[in-house]
Amino acid sequence: MTARPWLLALALLAPAAGLAVADGAAAKPSASPSARTSTVQAGPRQWPALRWGMSELEVLKALPGARRLEEPETLADGRVVSLELEPLALGGVDFKARFVFKQGQLGLASLKSLPGKAATAAAYDRLHAHLAAWLASPGAERRDDSMIDLRETRWDAPGERVDLKFIPGTLVVQYSPPATAP
Repeated sequence: MTARPWLLALALLAPAAGLAVADGAAAKPSASPSARTSTVQAGPRQWPALRWGMSELEVLKALPGARRLEEPETLADGRVVSLELEPLALGGVDFKARFVFKQGQLGLASLKSLPGKAATAAAYDRLHAHLAAWLASPGAERRDDSMIDLRETRWDAPGERVDLKFIPGTLVVQYSPPATAP
């Protein structure tokens, strides 16, 4: 399997998780999938690329600092949220990454802003601009401010789906393969 764009998001979050970018510079979007997978390292050794279908153990090995949830959460569709990684900072917002597995295989990565410091519409706009530039597409955006300021953007990139969601106070970025996208 090839590297996925969500790996870039983890690369951008790596410094906040106590990790280093290999060349010491800020991670930048790259047109080459192999360049994306080789930019992040934990200490002196290179991280293996995260891929859809990895087992929990493989993800734990790939992401130092990731840990098993004390009580995994089984979702209505049978998928299981069992691993997390925090704190991660992106666009001035602190996130927790949670990893969802279907039949023991990685099927979704979700970054959700942490409670305690409300995410703003401006933070959504910054993340939207970054993802739109990186994915070379504005995405399909939907807004609904009839009751609350709800914003969503979806990108269907080759081999995966990226969703950015904002409900006042909360930002979520989800990465999933297209076949299992929510």
